[in-house]
Amino acid sequence: MQMNCLKVFTLIMSLALCGSAALAARSQERVNPVPGCNKRAVVWRSLDMPKDAKSGDVWINPVDGAELVYIESGKFHMGNDHVADERPYRRVFVDGYWMAKYEVTVAQYRKFCEITNHYMAATPAVKWLDNSPIVNVDWNDAAAYAKWANGRLPSEAEWEKAARGDNNVYPWGDSWDATRCNHGLDGKNAPMKVGSFPAGVSDYGIFDLAGNVAEWCADSYKKAGDLMEYRIIRGGSCHDVSGEAYRASRRDYLAPATCVDVIGFRYIMTTR
Repeated sequence: MQMNCLKVFTLIMSLALCGSAALAARSQERVNPVPGCNKRAVVWRSLDMPKDAKSGDVWINPVDGAELVYIESGKFHMGNDHVADERPYRRVFVDGYWMAKYEVTVAQYRKFCEITNHYMAATPAVKWLDNSPIVNVDWNDAAAYAKWANGRLPSEAEWEKAARGDNNVYPWGDSWDATRCNHGLDGKNAPMKVGSFPAGVSDYGIFDLAGNVAEWCADSYKKAGDLMEYRIIRGGSCHDVSGEAYRASRRDYLAPATCVDVIGFRYIMTTR
């Protein structure tokens, strides 16, 4: 009897050690691409947020399965002195955070609605797929999803740092390139599945920060002399017809109750 118990205990310990080894191995999957930081970036699959991540590392959020990319704390260049609404051009410090690698998808948002009984967004005229970015969500819908996923909407500074790295004009560099994002210059004017433009990835390895769908940010915005409070949107959408719309410092705003078929969102999780 004692021998059988010993065998069972040994088997259980062996399986536990194998499981730990497998988890460790999965945590070391290489991330590709990470253009401007941490060429040794890896994927973390732990249930808890990693404590020693480096910029470019990816962690899988166990709530919704989203891939989150880590961006270390530090300063970056924000704004643009040549555009009144983007002034001043300055150095800004941002604490470390994890940002969703892709815009929140239809499948992820549907799961959120099924679990929380939140109402599902209206289907747009252009048929969407499970891996299409969710649209027709207002600011409150986006904030509710982010909270459910244990995160929040990004601030303007967090969004812009993710998009421009230290000082890029566009996520991919300083020159406009129509082949690197889903824009409106070709007249197609429809969102595409997330991650469709790997050549447009930011220095941190985050996709679709220019074009496809514009994205809600946490910040409020007030126009001079206007009593109404708006919310910031960033990134430009597939309806914009100027390369200027896709600059990383470009700001826009809408009423928080706005629902349109070219505005979606992504979220962040902070390390604190």
